[in-house]
Amino acid sequence: ERVFIDNSKYDSLPMCGIEVRLPVGLKPYPSQKLMMVRLITSITKRLNFLAESPTGSVKQEPGEVDPFDEFDKQEPQERKGLTKEMKEPKVEKNCICLPKARIYYGTRTHKQIGQVVKEFARLPYGGVIRHTILASREQSCVNKAARNSGDISGTCKELTSTGG
Repeated sequence: ERVFIDNSKYDSLPMCGIEVRLPVGLKPYPSQKLMMVRLITSITKRLNFLAESPTGSVKQEPGEVDPFDEFDKQEPQERKGLTKEMKEPKVEKNCICLPKARIYYGTRTHKQIGQVVKEFARLPYGGVIRHTILASREQSCVNKAARNSGDISGTCKELTSTGG
């Protein structure tokens, strides 16, 4: 399936030899850029990637080290090998052909889940991203009757069954 993107709605941010497209005006924080570099590196090397985001907002204090310094300090040969691996194959100009990826996003709150779904929708390929929420009933149930019962899981099963 081909995805055609209206590039006028997105800014381009070159990263690790790959053109990352973000909604116009969106400027990622340095910590977010570092996360993107690590994610792109993992994807291009076909590795698993586990990231943890701290609670609260992340701000870079004056005098803090830029997270890209870590990437810049790599040996030139190591960087050269990394960018060589990341070269994209020649494809039609308006077509991005990527293998399917699975992203597992863990969170503790409904608000964070809502934020992730909203942000995915803003991406150039947001209309074709499929997602589901994996969570225990005890942690994610919002039904008041089930939450107030002694057995959230059992009550939830009853409420969501065909006869419930």
